[in-house]
Amino acid sequence: MVHRVIPHARLAIATDARNYKERGPLFWPRPGMWDSKRIGMGAPPIKTVYGWLLFYHGVDDNMVYRLGLALLDVHNPAIVLGRSSEPILEPEEAYEKEGLVPKVVFTCGAVETSSEYLVYYGAGDAVVGLATVSKDIILKWTKHIYDSCSSFHTFEQYGRDEKLFTG
Repeated sequence: MVHRVIPHARLAIATDARNYKERGPLFWPRPGMWDSKRIGMGAPPIKTVYGWLLFYHGVDDNMVYRLGLALLDVHNPAIVLGRSSEPILEPEEAYEKEGLVPKVVFTCGAVETSSEYLVYYGAGDAVVGLATVSKDIILKWTKHIYDSCSSFHTFEQYGRDEKLFTG
């Protein structure tokens, strides 16, 4: 289980899905980045051939909430293989920029289909939205992270050259 104790993401493990043992912090906010103030979970990790894919949200110093990706080692999820350097979804629509809390998109859940990931997200703390992203694009990112990893944690870059989500 990946969960948040502000401001980190933490890992807890259970063999029976009831009695979890804390393994400690998994990853932290990154100063000067889109997830510089705090991070949060909302969707369980999804197993891919390259590792555990995690859609998470981050908050910057201006209190803007955005979504990004993390990839955890498939055999030892305490090892973070990489995180997206740029958000993959950010507040753009009026219902994301306004609401009970402005400038907010945060993860609520993710579903894998044969061709895409469906990512449910909260917007403006007032509504729930659905964004979709091609599995091919995400698996290209996970493969790049996996292929470039060494025995050290690697925080690879994923730029804004492709708009990941539609809808």
